[in-house]
Amino acid sequence: MSESRAGESQKEIAAGAGGVALATLASRILGLVRDTAIAGIFTAFQTDCFFMALTIPNVLRRLLGEGSLNAAVVPVYAELRERGSPRDVKAYLASLWGMALVVLLLISAVGVLFSPWVVKLYAWGFAAVPEKFRLTNNLNRIMFPYIFFTGLAAISAGILNVHRKFFAPALSPAIWNVAVIVCILVIPSSLAARGINTAYALAFGVMAGGALQLGYQFFLQRRTATLPLPALEARNEGLKRTLSLLVPLLAGFGIYQVDILLSRLFASFLPQGSVSYLYYAMRLIEVPQGVVFLAIGTASLPMMSRLIARGETDALKKAYLSTLQLTFFVSIPATAGLVAMAEPVVCCIFFRGAFTADMFRPTWTALVLMSLGILGTAVVRVTTPVYYAYKDTRTPVAIAGANLIIYVGFCLALMGPWKHLGLAVALSIAPVTQAVMLMICLRRKTGRIGMRRLLARVAAFCLAAAGMVLVMLAVCSFGRWERGGNDARNILVMLAGGAAGVVVYLLLARLLGAEELGLLRRTPRM
Repeated sequence: MSESRAGESQKEIAAGAGGVALATLASRILGLVRDTAIAGIFTAFQTDCFFMALTIPNVLRRLLGEGSLNAAVVPVYAELRERGSPRDVKAYLASLWGMALVVLLLISAVGVLFSPWVVKLYAWGFAAVPEKFRLTNNLNRIMFPYIFFTGLAAISAGILNVHRKFFAPALSPAIWNVAVIVCILVIPSSLAARGINTAYALAFGVMAGGALQLGYQFFLQRRTATLPLPALEARNEGLKRTLSLLVPLLAGFGIYQVDILLSRLFASFLPQGSVSYLYYAMRLIEVPQGVVFLAIGTASLPMMSRLIARGETDALKKAYLSTLQLTFFVSIPATAGLVAMAEPVVCCIFFRGAFTADMFRPTWTALVLMSLGILGTAVVRVTTPVYYAYKDTRTPVAIAGANLIIYVGFCLALMGPWKHLGLAVALSIAPVTQAVMLMICLRRKTGRIGMRRLLARVAAFCLAAAGMVLVMLAVCSFGRWERGGNDARNILVMLAGGAAGVVVYLLLARLLGAEELGLLRRTPRM
């Protein structure tokens, strides 16, 4: 394997990740606008119910949309395009769409019909407050079929990624966010006039956004000839291979999502507002996770799958090391920046309207503690695709299972004395331990990767991040955060602190010779 091949792989990941990151950034910004509107319009009682009701559809969305389906479809489809005939490709896609339609419709129907029992599984504590449980159950019934739309959209995105189209499919969540924003701004007044709880506007927005998102994805696919008529052909060899990958993938990603389900279950027994505090903090955590880490993982999986199909294992290792280095370059300042600016960010984004002063501190302190897990999540997101490229789905599952036990132990030990902050700490510890175990096992699987050079780069990133934090804290000391997010001074100070910190980090990183700056300037794949 030549150095030029490694360089091309590195550039491909950077270019693909850049496209996904730009599109995801647009979606995350709209997501923050959406959450700002939710925090200002709806009470803690309503948001507790909505966020809890959205848990199962959202977990299934993450399980399928950001995990299992993509990782099971991409390697098989990529290999068929490399080695198979056009007829084989068409037959595989037809059987894939047919199976997906049946399974997703069945899951949606079960979720609606058995909604009260489903809600009790993860919102048991709400049963003590009948009105809260009733609203949560009704919202869950409306939103559960969202998984049908997002599951099909996940398959569509994976197929488009194999065709090296990253930007456009990654933009589809932005459409979902726009739909939710429009609904929560327009519908509540009509519901209130009829004496209906305005929280239902949130559920209607979720469903409208899901339908529009899927329509947009299919529109993108019309030029790729990848939408044959669905067929119920379970004997298709490609489909069998996808299902053989999917089962352990569902277990692995499912264990990770069980962390979220358990955090909501534990939070349902805590004082009112705990579910909302953790949700708002997690939404801010998901900005760097979605914009960069998910982007890099999404862009790297098709390329790594092609390298494995060609037998170029040395190229795969070098591509992974480059991916990991790029991830650390972003995740270290993301962690440091959110810790330093947790109070200003929560203030300016959420602290207004129905988001009252007594919700402010619990939310930003949760954000500080949950930020500590960003680095672990980043490593998990970019390391797991290497296993999938090798078609090894068992190792990540075993590691995720062991990690779940660690997570539950910390939750039970800490939620009593620290309430929702104990759950925040557990949510940070879990990805860190999982990342360490994944990297140790990968080292045994692939041999030497070149971690010594990576550690030297990580030290440089930490030094640059330390300078960034000092500048952020100095600028943000001029804020008056108790005045809330509508205070113009607070908004200007927060923006100035964030901008100054980013500039300082990039300047220091450049002085320390960070080659990642060049990679980030690569033209994104649209």
